[in-house]
Amino acid sequence: MDRVKLLSWNCRGINNAVSRKKVRELLSATQADILCLQETKCEDWTTALQDSIWDSKFHDWITVKSEGLSGGVALSWDSTLISCQDYSCEQNWIWFKGVYRSQLFSCINLYMPHKKRVRLKVWQDLSNIMNICN
Repeated sequence: MDRVKLLSWNCRGINNAVSRKKVRELLSATQADILCLQETKCEDWTTALQDSIWDSKFHDWITVKSEGLSGGVALSWDSTLISCQDYSCEQNWIWFKGVYRSQLFSCINLYMPHKKRVRLKVWQDLSNIMNICN
């Protein structure tokens, strides 16, 4: 059985041409079906930004904007291979449930913050999602 190919990268900011070029190169080299980016530092994810990262015009995405100059997560997928069934997101994560070649799967893209209080909330959120999935 074929497996979903996932690329995950803490890009430390996606608003510059160097980072976007690196992501394009990684996508090309890995032929990933799903792209998970952390620490995008992006408050406004646009179609133009997405198109500058993923060469194919057949892609969809879910993003959580950054808070100022920190955080931000993005999850993008090849919509010719994967269909989104459900998703949920909070400030530091995106949970995605999709179908790939008739197989249901889940994916969590997570940016873990440094502050202990926020980290504890993220772990509680993820625990709740796991309970829902099971």
